[in-house]
Amino acid sequence: MSFSHFYPLHNPRAIFTKCPQCETSLVVDSPNDYGICSCSECYIHFCYRCFAEPHWPMSCGEFPQWSQKWEEQYPIEKLCLDEDENVLRINCVCGSAFFVAESSAHGTYCPNKSCGHRYDKAGLMRSKRDLWFWYTARDRQKRIEGRDGEMGKDGIPIVAECISQKRMIRKEFCAEARNMRYDRSKRRKFKELVVEIASSREEQIALLDTRVTALLLVEHCTAWLYLHRSNFSTRGLKSLTSKLLEDVKNVESKIGAEKSMLIAAMEELRKHLHHFISTFQKASVVEEEAEPDTVIAT
Repeated sequence: MSFSHFYPLHNPRAIFTKCPQCETSLVVDSPNDYGICSCSECYIHFCYRCFAEPHWPMSCGEFPQWSQKWEEQYPIEKLCLDEDENVLRINCVCGSAFFVAESSAHGTYCPNKSCGHRYDKAGLMRSKRDLWFWYTARDRQKRIEGRDGEMGKDGIPIVAECISQKRMIRKEFCAEARNMRYDRSKRRKFKELVVEIASSREEQIALLDTRVTALLLVEHCTAWLYLHRSNFSTRGLKSLTSKLLEDVKNVESKIGAEKSMLIAAMEELRKHLHHFISTFQKASVVEEEAEPDTVIAT
């Protein structure tokens, strides 16, 4: 008989799952209310129920609904545009797609570093050769014939999609929290400082996890509040997400200051994080009992 047969007899609560990244078989000994586990091989965290990224307090059904709308809106939100400014969605010749403000799109390089093309307002993706090719006087004469004396441009024609700003989701802190979470330079600086102040490897991991967890919860709890925005009982929780985000900012403002100030700020963040999780845990239980099948309003 196999391990998968005997182990549940010894531990009936155990759940067998598989890492969505490296496909290592895993056993969750003690399933938790958050649906989260970590892989012992590649160390990623994921939801053992739906294999997506951790998304508590959203349910496995709510998370895809939120993600579909938010992933469309986030590339626009992170540009921090003026109210009436449009966005261009540019599909590069290399297959990459990127968003850029219409007013500053001209000359923008494709984010794919191995590509090297950049957008031209004439509707072209131009390579270095297109931009800096040397022409003889005769070549130049040929290229301006019938163009009113203007030099023609080389490049690969593309169609840039113009998108007006339409907020499908009235977010408050989601974009800011995600920007901070994805900012590599901030992550690197914070990690370097944590290595200096932590007394052990375990403490380093705990401090790094605290920052990431706080930012992830700001994003996901704001999403959960949006999904349950019609319920009166959740309206008082909005201020908690803004307070938690301010705590993370306070920690980052202490980078470069005295170590004691950073340690104090981290302790304050950790204390507020425990209170934050406890409060939302109670609220999510109430919502599950009152309205188990909440969906996004369109």
